[in-house]
Amino acid sequence: MKKLLVILAMLAALNANAQWASYTLPYSGIPYTHGFYDLNHGVSFGHSLSPFNEYIYYTTNSGANWIQANYPLELRSIIDVQYINGNIIYACGAENVTFRGNYKPDKDFLTFPKHIRDRYLRSGRTEFYSEYKAAFIKSTNGGLNWQRASQFDTSKGYIMDIHFFDASTGYALIDSNSYGNTKFFKTTDSGANWQFVHRIDNAPVFGMCFIDMNTGFAYGFKNGGRIYRTTSAGVGWFVTNMASQIDGITFLNSTTGIAIGVGDNGNLTYIYKTTNAGINWNVINTINGRKLFSNLKSLQNTGTAFAIGNNIDTGIQIIGKITTLKTTNYGLNWVSKEFNPMLLAYGLALVDA
Repeated sequence: MKKLLVILAMLAALNANAQWASYTLPYSGIPYTHGFYDLNHGVSFGHSLSPFNEYIYYTTNSGANWIQANYPLELRSIIDVQYINGNIIYACGAENVTFRGNYKPDKDFLTFPKHIRDRYLRSGRTEFYSEYKAAFIKSTNGGLNWQRASQFDTSKGYIMDIHFFDASTGYALIDSNSYGNTKFFKTTDSGANWQFVHRIDNAPVFGMCFIDMNTGFAYGFKNGGRIYRTTSAGVGWFVTNMASQIDGITFLNSTTGIAIGVGDNGNLTYIYKTTNAGINWNVINTINGRKLFSNLKSLQNTGTAFAIGNNIDTGIQIIGKITTLKTTNYGLNWVSKEFNPMLLAYGLALVDA
């Protein structure tokens, strides 16, 4: 029997039948990123907002109780996490820079649509990109202790996503100040050293996913949205312009993928599907209303994909009911649910137990 473990904001679901139980994390701030190795063992990353300071907790009982981990205090925010096995875990984001030589705001940041700026701000990125530098950390004991695996200079501003194929070889997307200067890096020594591979675009790129070591995708925002595809391990990228901003991509097998994003006016969510490994993408569903989905995950070869976000309140324009989307037949049908207003929905983990 397959079970799903879904962690979003301060909520946890312990099976695939949408039975929800609420667990409170023991800190004040945004619980931004979650990862689980199995049904019981997981980690949670969150941060305060002013100033930005990271918190890391781990659980051994499905989120019922959380224990604070040991980690570098300079960490600012962690945005992505990946389990290699039950002991080795990698995570990425940014750490604070004590000395800031440039206090001028980045003009490109101020021109982004409000929902893009809000997305950056909630993840710890501001118009003052000299406040932080890239952070890549690891745990070798299941999340109890964390240490820096790399040292980055201040020209590498924020690691937005990582993808590892084993404990040694992995990729990283780094917003290498200023905004939109998104570069693709590779490591072959567990993140101790990173080699620059390619500059992807001069536009916001939010994340990536890979089918295999050569074929992968990145996604983001530029005059609507863009999906970037590589078949050469990041050396070259093909661009597909989309009708909407792209907020997430996941592949359910080697050829079938799902992408999700919101249109420029913010009132229509698009769901896309590819059946030829990302060569072509087609709109398979649209959802009316101001819904911003912050995370999309899938369970490989099961047909199941799950997304979380918020139905944005049209009055306050910040937060509304938590919204979930789920398919169990490779995107043919979708079930949407809304519940528990006034909680931000971020971290999401799916566990095939």
